[in-house]
Amino acid sequence: MADDAPLVFAPVLPHELEQEIFVTAAYIEPLAIPKFMLVAWRVKLWVEPLLYRVVMLSGSEADNALGLNAASWYPCRSDLFIQSLGSPSTLGESIHHLCLVSVDPDRIQPILSAASNVQDLWINNLTRDHWPIVSTMPLRRLHCSLEAFTLPKIDFRHPMFSQLTHFELTFVPHFTEDVWSAGLAAIPNLTHFAYNSDLELLSLSPTLLRGCESLRALIFLAMAHMPILARSTIDPHLKDLARDPRFVQLVCTRYVRDWQMGALKGIDYWARADEFISKRRSGEIDALQHLLHDRLSLSGKDVAPFLEALASPKNTYFPFVQTIASQAIPHQIIAGSAPLLHN
Repeated sequence: MADDAPLVFAPVLPHELEQEIFVTAAYIEPLAIPKFMLVAWRVKLWVEPLLYRVVMLSGSEADNALGLNAASWYPCRSDLFIQSLGSPSTLGESIHHLCLVSVDPDRIQPILSAASNVQDLWINNLTRDHWPIVSTMPLRRLHCSLEAFTLPKIDFRHPMFSQLTHFELTFVPHFTEDVWSAGLAAIPNLTHFAYNSDLELLSLSPTLLRGCESLRALIFLAMAHMPILARSTIDPHLKDLARDPRFVQLVCTRYVRDWQMGALKGIDYWARADEFISKRRSGEIDALQHLLHDRLSLSGKDVAPFLEALASPKNTYFPFVQTIASQAIPHQIIAGSAPLLHN
């Protein structure tokens, strides 16, 4: 063999085992996926769809929505995403977790239409026009606002809700007690329900817990820009609620980052609430303690290294590394340069 002949290495492991190793590693260390894709073409084919598993898109007002700094959580602009559809061809169907923060209304329809396999959707401007598309998704988790709906009630038996296990409302419509209790009870697979600081729904929470026996957690969220409600404000409602370990008042100061950590690592406020409720039931903490403060961690899981890597300017994970590069969009977007990330 000539000295300058290219070296060709045959795989040592069976392809099925090799694929299992790389796919498992990609789930465990998602930020390493761009590096895995450089190992070999077969590895790229295996792990590239996982690169697009979690997609976060922003619009021109993303920085103002929820008081966030877009550069800190690495969204992709929604217009760049729409340009990227079809390259790779599996992009849309690879998305399982989709976050849309203040995306322009005229862009939401094509984005949702392309993302046919979404199981976890966060959208702060969902309207009834989107229901037909969302209903076709295999949704398990839905975070949305229903403030646009002014009807006397919402049909929670609609197919959009049929597979939901986790449901969060960011703006709560004012429905009667019977509408809420009967409505949530009609969602067949619902186990977790959360709502933002809404005193009217807080007053209905005992009824919701009694009427929805399948609920494992009812979470009263206090957001970063909302003060924790004073005891004098909520005490009238807590007498019944404090006796039910499923009720949690949870402070969440890093809302979008919390969703991001849940999508990537399974560590979010839902998981923290489950752990908190389990400790209340076991007696590890006071059974009447219902207030859970903000922390991006779970017992026995140190997420600090992952958060540090996520915030690094060298992080090339978010989003669409190969897609954006293939369209010759400047590399600064891939690296997370703030001026190019958002409009």
